[in-house]
Amino acid sequence: MKIKNDKFEIKEVESEHLIAVAKFLCNENHGVYTEEEWLEKFDLFWELNPWFDKKKHCRGWAIFNYNQEVHGFLGNIPVVYLKDGKSEEAFCATTWVVSKHARGQSLNLYNKFIEQKGSLFSTSTEPKIKEVITYLFGYDELRPTWLNYKYTLPLSLVSSFRFVSYYYKNFWIKRNIFKLGNIFYKLLSLMYIAFSKLSKSGVKVNQCISVPNDIELFNKKFVSKYNYVLPRNKENIEWLYFSGEQSSLRLLLEVRDGSELIGLVSFKCILSEGGARLELLDFALLYVTFNIIQSVITQTQEISKKWRNDLAYVTFFSFDEIMDSELTKSGFHKMKSEDSFFIRAIPLHAEIPSFYTSPIDGDRSFFP
Repeated sequence: MKIKNDKFEIKEVESEHLIAVAKFLCNENHGVYTEEEWLEKFDLFWELNPWFDKKKHCRGWAIFNYNQEVHGFLGNIPVVYLKDGKSEEAFCATTWVVSKHARGQSLNLYNKFIEQKGSLFSTSTEPKIKEVITYLFGYDELRPTWLNYKYTLPLSLVSSFRFVSYYYKNFWIKRNIFKLGNIFYKLLSLMYIAFSKLSKSGVKVNQCISVPNDIELFNKKFVSKYNYVLPRNKENIEWLYFSGEQSSLRLLLEVRDGSELIGLVSFKCILSEGGARLELLDFALLYVTFNIIQSVITQTQEISKKWRNDLAYVTFFSFDEIMDSELTKSGFHKMKSEDSFFIRAIPLHAEIPSFYTSPIDGDRSFFP
């Protein structure tokens, strides 16, 4: 179905439109991604997505002018959640971008997204977008514990100094204050790691180079803990960590207590001109203890430095009081987070009593 006005029309995005949409996004976002990189992201959104069915799902919507040039885009990523143990479709909004010439069509564009039947997610941090989707489109903002703070630690002093020098090259005092801070937090971390080696624990953290063989057994136990949750099943793990261009920038770790798989912890690698850094993407554990958190914190640092030798920082989020305490003690710098998570439930404003969220929900896993 098309929506028209005097200059523009809104149409569903078909495969033949993707190159034009990629060119538009490349121009509107000042070349943050190349056209080829956008096309690779489109593959992840849809072609590699195990839940995308081109016969019933729309890739998204685009605004076209009378010359069929793209002036706006809103992507649509279908996913499947479990609600009270039953599969339910949900949709993630992504990349809502409209040119200045077609701003009057912005709300019409988003209206196409909310016409879908299923829970809708948005992770935008833009204040104006927050207002629009809550007041006009009926979204509720969720504030799970992990959204409140970020915890960051230098992995390598050399790489972190290079990172700081790049971003504060014209600010001598700030640059050196940050470098001294990096040294302080790194020393705390080394002391914490030394202390943790004194405690005996059967918990091991390993890098996954493929989907764990016992993933379905773990997933069955994990999803039974929550009323509404994204399954950590084979299909999602393959899609989110081992498919397409992003697989080389994703670090998936398994947490085992003895031989039992008790958790998955993952990170995305964010590349910038100043250097590379890791940020927590998912934290899915069957249970949490002091020893488990300690093992995840210390062994993640060891594994990540072997995985990439150019990493400057690692950033965690905290999911409970034990994690907050251990991250602070281990030398992580605690900062307020500006992240947001919004859901438009069906029926509207319905309460979801036990919804497990992590940074992997929404479209965060596809972007830095």
